[in-house]
Amino acid sequence: MKFKTKILYKILPPLGRAGIGLTLLCFSSCNEILEIDPPTDALIAEDVYGNVTNIKTAYTGLYSYHVHMNATYYQYLEQYFHFMSDELKSDNTASFGIYFENTYTPNTSLYGNIWDQLYASVYKMNDFIEHVEATSLLSEETQKEYIAVAKWFRAYDYFLLSNLYGDVPLVLKSSIAESTKVGRTKISEINEAITNDLLYAEQALANSEETKKNVRTRLSTAAAQALLARHYLYTGQWQNAADVATKLIDGGAYSLEADVNKVFLSSSKEVIFGFDMDGFSGTGTYQGYTRTGWLFIPSSTANATYYLTDELAQAITSDSLDARINWLGYQVISEKKRYYPYKYKNNSNATAANYELQVQFRLAEQYLIRAEARAHLNDIEGALADINAIRSRAKVEPVEATTTAEVLTLVEEERRKELFVEGQAHRWFDLKRTSRADAVYSKLDYKKWESHKILLPIPETQILRNLALTQNPGYDKK
Repeated sequence: MKFKTKILYKILPPLGRAGIGLTLLCFSSCNEILEIDPPTDALIAEDVYGNVTNIKTAYTGLYSYHVHMNATYYQYLEQYFHFMSDELKSDNTASFGIYFENTYTPNTSLYGNIWDQLYASVYKMNDFIEHVEATSLLSEETQKEYIAVAKWFRAYDYFLLSNLYGDVPLVLKSSIAESTKVGRTKISEINEAITNDLLYAEQALANSEETKKNVRTRLSTAAAQALLARHYLYTGQWQNAADVATKLIDGGAYSLEADVNKVFLSSSKEVIFGFDMDGFSGTGTYQGYTRTGWLFIPSSTANATYYLTDELAQAITSDSLDARINWLGYQVISEKKRYYPYKYKNNSNATAANYELQVQFRLAEQYLIRAEARAHLNDIEGALADINAIRSRAKVEPVEATTTAEVLTLVEEERRKELFVEGQAHRWFDLKRTSRADAVYSKLDYKKWESHKILLPIPETQILRNLALTQNPGYDKK
């Protein structure tokens, strides 16, 4: 019997305002599948890309897929990586102990799930890009905009994969037969691919309706710039990071919210890109509230499942005037305050005035990106101005410094207080990229820290499927 690879597309029911999902039925773990007649509720590629209406449905499905169906995007980064760093703990050690103790292994299922979901997205984006590039049914401008959105998601997938796992297979084509034989790609090549995708998105989305109307729940030139600035920072391209962040800070479309309680609202002037979770199914309708709020805000009758470490709580509450204390809730447990994340205030359906977005990128981060980049460029005065812009919004006194090392310490402290427990794993990535993880984690008595754990283990299932893959150092111990 001869086997052939065929990718099928399943049309999913409408998912709220995010639109109709269009999901690949063959993901990263697929090698070959039997060629069979498609089911009555499935479409093959020729049908999907055979007319403008279906192409638009496929395009809209890129959002619903990532916002409502990819748990790495809407949950895993915030639920688990804050444990793995030094931000969250839980009494539920059976479920979360291996993360805040850092005792995970190549067989820890979460990391297999993350790998599978991110590569599923990569394959989906590759396939979409190839088909849209080949069609003659769209105007050139629309064609570029559709491709730009897919390239943004692909860039973010590889941003996460490379920062989590290190050198990973770089796959820019949809051929599953070829890609399942790809071994590790040098990080320099992955970084170049990320940069190229984001530069394309920045340019191609410049005249899109999302950019013109500043739609915060859709990708725009600003969203491309926000991820690009972060990518430049992570790769040590200081001048590029400062220049791109400046575009967003000085562009006039965004500004810091004076009231920290308004930062995560759908009306926030600070949000560059965020997810509208309306239509997410499984644990509610998510009308005006977020997965983060649902996870972190305890009911009135239960103890919080997730609570801040003593170190993080002390950092935020040490100055009683710091407005960011409003981002904490607390319960009294055994006569002691136990703080939990309260950046998002809603954990059930909200009124329109209080709608919240699952924020992915906001302007405050761009100030801190520029501050760090400026410090490396020996612009101490400019770096301090950016740090103090964030501190001013938080109602705390400005800080001073005279050396690059002092400024970098201030940036780390400010990033910790400003970006804590947001769904981008900021703290985990910050300590990794600045080589500070060992110094911080080795001092925490609840962690069983080893240096190699700053990179996640390649899932054992993937190594068994792809003989070209090798395990990250430290995880192959017997």
